[in-house]
Amino acid sequence: MYLPNFLNDPMLDTVTFLHQELDNIGAQATSRLAGVGVIVHDGSHGLPVYPLRQVSPPPFKTPLSEYLLQLCDESSPFHDGFHILDSKFRVTAVAQYFSPPIVPETRVDRSRLFGGRYLAALFGSMLPGVLATGVFSCSYGTVVFRQGSEV
Repeated sequence: MYLPNFLNDPMLDTVTFLHQELDNIGAQATSRLAGVGVIVHDGSHGLPVYPLRQVSPPPFKTPLSEYLLQLCDESSPFHDGFHILDSKFRVTAVAQYFSPPIVPETRVDRSRLFGGRYLAALFGSMLPGVLATGVFSCSYGTVVFRQGSEV
């Protein structure tokens, strides 16, 4: 299984690794990419998620970015929603409807043409137990959030 090497600051490494993996997806993206949403979670609190599919995804055997590319291809039944990773970047759930509460005081970058996945990642990054969230879209590229801020 492909896992990142963590250095002294696990939070910095979480953000850096998530940026790298989403950038890798962007570099390999085709017009069939539906977009990507990822939540890195420490498991200490429940997440407001609901599975979009009742079938199991293919086994996770490739580097994370390649696996997410497979899942997020429009032909995959798992292309929608968010994919959940634990703090060691192991996939724990895929294709999850993610509905965090709206945080009104959050600053939103309105210069981007964003959608629901972007806002869910932004608001969801403030939930207890969430280490970081990340999204990739062909329209706005890679965005990673931690505690309500783009990092």
